[in-house]
Amino acid sequence: MEMEIGNGNRYEIKMVYDGLRIFEVRQWIRNHSSAFRTAYPTRLVNNIYYDTEELGAFNEHISGSARRKKMRFRWYHNIAAIVDGRLEVKRKDAMLGSKVAQNILGINLAKDTWKIIRQKMLDQTSDEIHMLVQSTFPILINSYQRDYYVSADGITRVTLDYDMQAWDQRMATGPNKRNSIPLNDLMVIEFKRDIVNPVQFADLLAEFPLRTTNFSKYIVSLSAILDW
Repeated sequence: MEMEIGNGNRYEIKMVYDGLRIFEVRQWIRNHSSAFRTAYPTRLVNNIYYDTEELGAFNEHISGSARRKKMRFRWYHNIAAIVDGRLEVKRKDAMLGSKVAQNILGINLAKDTWKIIRQKMLDQTSDEIHMLVQSTFPILINSYQRDYYVSADGITRVTLDYDMQAWDQRMATGPNKRNSIPLNDLMVIEFKRDIVNPVQFADLLAEFPLRTTNFSKYIVSLSAILDW
């Protein structure tokens, strides 16, 4: 039940663009004065998002609350296999973000029911995450490809997320990956940086010809489900 705690708050800034123009965005990153380089090979990111029966995290975001949190189980690569991942609680306060996480082992996404998965998570968690497992439910699964970049000075990280898919879990007895929800073809560029030299960070962002936005894959995917 080892708890991993993020290194305090950090800036988390997002921009959104047309998914068909991914090569253009990659060119912006390569040509940036911060000399971004590939930090990690591209990989598939998968998440199970949890929320209360009343969709409290969803409604907090929709209402524009500056302070909010959400819980997700994240793993990489195969979406339908026995996986090891992490339960993460992400907190957001305006542009600042932080998280705590605990490792979860042996989730069988092909055979386990949500009831079995919940028990496995309860057996492997403690503190705040344990309480959230008790009080929340799986709402949706999403997946996307992610590119990773880091600036030459190692201070700023950039991720590029694309090819997003989502599946409704609200009425499922176990993980459901049938009939993905139609989503707009978008990509999300996210900048992450410790709270150092905010003026320099603003200059770095200004080299990208896009506006920053308060974007959440969970909110966009669940909105598409509710409107479907």
